[in-house]
Amino acid sequence: MIHCMGCHGEQGDGFKDQVPSMRGTLARLAAFPEGRSYLLRVPGVSQSSLDAELTAEVLNWTLREFSDAEILHAVAPLTADEVTEARTRPLLEVASARARLLRSEGLAQ
Repeated sequence: MIHCMGCHGEQGDGFKDQVPSMRGTLARLAAFPEGRSYLLRVPGVSQSSLDAELTAEVLNWTLREFSDAEILHAVAPLTADEVTEARTRPLLEVASARARLLRSEGLAQ
């Protein structure tokens, strides 16, 4: 079992006006290429000190823990190769990229 506090808090709810909740958006983002790329490139992932394999494992645990089952079944697990590739292109404008993605996919909250 992985215990993950991270930037989004122990329950994945985020922190109002600072860090968004992961609940209800992770699997929806991971279900399409641009969203998947975003999840792999956010600073907590791209700058993690964990190796790529363990990072992918934590991401997949996070997807399972904070996503609705009916959406999650359509999402392929994230891989160490994807983590390695994404780390070569870290995301610098996180909030604006997230807002743009959510709007473009009709997921705005």
